[in-house]
Amino acid sequence: MPKHTPLIKVNATKQYGADVVLFGEIYDEAYQKAMELQKEHGYVFVHPFNDEDVIEGQGTIALEVLDELPDADILLVPVSFAILL
Repeated sequence: MPKHTPLIKVNATKQYGADVVLFGEIYDEAYQKAMELQKEHGYVFVHPFNDEDVIEGQGTIALEVLDELPDADILLVPVSFAILL
């Protein structure tokens, strides 16, 4: 993850059991480092927005919310990558 990644995101990722490496000032630098670590150590890299499982999960989140809150009139979602729109 880039060095400027919010601590709440870093900690949440760690809670899922991941080892987090903070590197670079921008995403592309962190991505390049991740590719190096993947090749060097055989780590699994989960792309934050270009991964079939991630896209599938983000594509069904509204259905899950509607199952839990069928009377909801409004659903607010983050749009950092616009994939939830």
